[in-house]
Amino acid sequence: MPDLLLLSIWTIDALLKLTPFSDPQIRPDGKMYAYVRQGNVYQAPIDGQCHLLCAAKSHWIG
Repeated sequence: MPDLLLLSIWTIDALLKLTPFSDPQIRPDGKMYAYVRQGNVYQAPIDGQCHLLCAAKSHWIG
């Protein structure tokens, strides 16, 4: 029953506001993956626990 409650929180509007991620990559050892979201690179363990910001996008002034 808790899973049903968790799913009921998401509305169509909330889902449409999620920022997409791209370029998912799994480490060769299969323990972690990385992805890009809003120009930043994140890394997380496969089990879904804490996501770490690995590299923030830089702002070049030209």
